Amino acid sequence: MRLGVQNWTMEGYSNMNSGSTGANQPTPAMNEARGRGRIEAWRQLLAQCGRKATRKRVHGMRVLTLRLQAELKHRLSDHELGDRNAQLGQRWGKQAEKLRQVLGPVREADVWLDKLAGLRAKLEKSGGYKPRSSRESAAQIEELEDKLKQKRRTWEKKLIAEIEDRKDKIEKLSNALDLDSEPLIGRCGPGGARQIGEQFTAIAAEFPTLDEKNLHLFRKNIKAVRYLAEIFAAGDLEAGRQAAQLKKMQSAIGEWHDWQDLAKEQRHSHKKHKELAELLEALTAESLEKALELCERVKAQLLKKQFLKGSNAVDSSQVAVGKRPVRSAASTTTSTDEMLA
Repeated sequence: MRLGVQNWTMEGYSNMNSGSTGANQPTPAMNEARGRGRIEAWRQLLAQCGRKATRKRVHGMRVLTLRLQAELKHRLSDHELGDRNAQLGQRWGKQAEKLRQVLGPVREADVWLDKLAGLRAKLEKSGGYKPRSSRESAAQIEELEDKLKQKRRTWEKKLIAEIEDRKDKIEKLSNALDLDSEPLIGRCGPGGARQIGEQFTAIAAEFPTLDEKNLHLFRKNIKAVRYLAEIFAAGDLEAGRQAAQLKKMQSAIGEWHDWQDLAKEQRHSHKKHKELAELLEALTAESLEKALELCERVKAQLLKKQFLKGSNAVDSSQVAVGKRPVRSAASTTTSTDEMLA
């Protein structure tokens, strides 16, 4: 039974997330095959990125690397792996992290180019008279796209060179790392949601109030918890619901952070492009407001569930719904809809 790379990347551990019970529950044989599939899919993507780092491959490689890192970290912290596997897991994790660092810039460039293409399409779609600011913004977007495409080609070459330098060591570690003899997935029964709830509660305690300064760090901290929730969802419906809520927060924060980084890149590349700079700053401010509002609401919902279950780690003060974030000056002056008109 061979599982394709797609099963393990774009939608996460999607083939485990049915949340079903009884007759549809994964069998030991299915879990064993899925255990083999995780590392094998990662190796396939690594080889493919080493030949041609396409947008889809880079995204899939980063996602699957993060998921495997999250699983290994969880199992190492709980001493679930034997001594040999634990050492191999730590060494594999270090190699994977170094690869993820060079995957990052390529992935960022792909995200930025997608966003700029969407903006340009909106500016070109608006019919009738186009104000000078819109025409200037469209021209500036094309200039920035050209520069980002050049950078993307440079970053892709660095990525391919890094894979070439590390492939023998990674291949050796991947062949030796045995997750199948001690499968995490096979033990994912009811109770996974409790672990996820406890982990999220601990993170939420570190971020009683979310703001622009700590929002990205909050996202990084909940990312591994979300990936574990997706794994635990194989045997726990509530873990699947937790994963969906964590993903909502992660996506909203990611949207803001992408706009923020693109605005910084634009300022660094084209300091005189006032029109595009104002548009990107407005989009950043709007997405920040949306992310803060959504995260405070979802965070309160998750904490309330923990409180109602009687978790000792939660007190009633943590359950209160966060205040609506104050609108930033950039988002109260001119809406992006008006700027794109």
